[in-house]
Amino acid sequence: MGLVNLEWFEQKDNGWMARIEYANGRYRRFAHVNIYDWAVKRRADGMVPLQFQFYKQGYDVTWHEDIDSAKLHAEAIFALEDDSTDSLIHWR
Repeated sequence: MGLVNLEWFEQKDNGWMARIEYANGRYRRFAHVNIYDWAVKRRADGMVPLQFQFYKQGYDVTWHEDIDSAKLHAEAIFALEDDSTDSLIHWR
């Protein structure tokens, strides 16, 4: 499959979107952090949602104490499920 990267893009209202970039130039959304989808019920104040996009994970939502821990969780899942052996994670 070639080299696969996970890139973070800041969205409005302190939200983050992780996108997978494939070596062939194609992209796929991987996860949203602190972005409330209409289907995500708001949990206790101060909790940050991490919602995986339908790639391999389904639309699972996990809740985290802060944005950085949610991003680290997404990166760990990406690293565990990535098919390539040379994956890189880029923070933006």
